[in-house]
Amino acid sequence: MGKTASGNETLSDLEAALYNTLKEILGKNVVFYFNAEFIDLCCRKVRAPELDVYKALYSLIYQKFIVPGTSLTRERVLENPTRKHILTSLKNSPGIHIRGLCSALNKRIGVILAHLEVLETFGFIRSKKFSPFKPTLLFLKEFPDTYDAFFLITKNQNALNILRLLTNLQLTVTELSSRIQVHHSTIQYHLDRLERLDLVIRMVGDHITKFTFNKSKLEFFTKFSELYLK
Repeated sequence: MGKTASGNETLSDLEAALYNTLKEILGKNVVFYFNAEFIDLCCRKVRAPELDVYKALYSLIYQKFIVPGTSLTRERVLENPTRKHILTSLKNSPGIHIRGLCSALNKRIGVILAHLEVLETFGFIRSKKFSPFKPTLLFLKEFPDTYDAFFLITKNQNALNILRLLTNLQLTVTELSSRIQVHHSTIQYHLDRLERLDLVIRMVGDHITKFTFNKSKLEFFTKFSELYLK
């Protein structure tokens, strides 16, 4: 087995040789196209049969070392300082949204969106969209998705306050409104959203409806709070 130049991932000998060849070719700002001409060039460079080269290229694409239609390799993606800064921001602030990232890096949204597309295409990051009306949350690719919904909640203080109150209590909309000092309609809006995220349970009794935290999510929320809400 061979290793890439980064030494972090293991490839077959042919894949490693092909990847080194591609780095040399694409380093001249040649765009990689999965066509017969490019395949023939690769076959001649690594001196391997066409079928083997096809298989190796598919493997490199699957592992996101290369992406058709670009002149980048996975390693070259991080040569850009803005992309490095984005990854650092996502490591330090998982679940940050695009506007927050623009503010943190002092960059225009068009610039940030372009770099995010590259980073997501090459498998460095992932994005999570809960609805068309909510901000897209950003995470490193390896960050577990267990807490994604909680990160959405933390973007709104009213929703977070509701969730904290309901952790150990069963309360009506009126009671929540009184404790948080927020209008009934706002409380109901957030409760509906928390229900859709399966974080809150509605309990209907005789002429009264109360809400409480979904206890099956309590352990997750407690761990999340300890890690990210200090």
